Amino acid sequence: MGKNTSLQVIGYYQNKTVRSQESLSSFYIVDTALEHRFFDRMLSINLQLKDVFQSADVELYTETNNTKLLGDFNTESPMFIFNIRYKIFNYKKKTKDVQTEFDM
Repeated sequence: MGKNTSLQVIGYYQNKTVRSQESLSSFYIVDTALEHRFFDRMLSINLQLKDVFQSADVELYTETNNTKLLGDFNTESPMFIFNIRYKIFNYKKKTKDVQTEFDM
């Protein structure tokens, strides 16, 4: 990767959760993002892929005195997100920080 390109991989894991009236199965999600910056970082293009392995399959089981509910939630396919960002104002701080007696 060059100095204007970055790759990010994010993993999330949720262990099985059991509460007084419900339980939620364990699941994991892996997301990736690739970003490239142009024109002194004024323009950037970002491509994201959410839930790469389609692993966000969650089962929810709820039981009360007179009700039982079983839900199964999953993604049907990975999601692609494409972003283009352009900075209109490239604000840069022109003064140095001033030390005060309150700084430690």
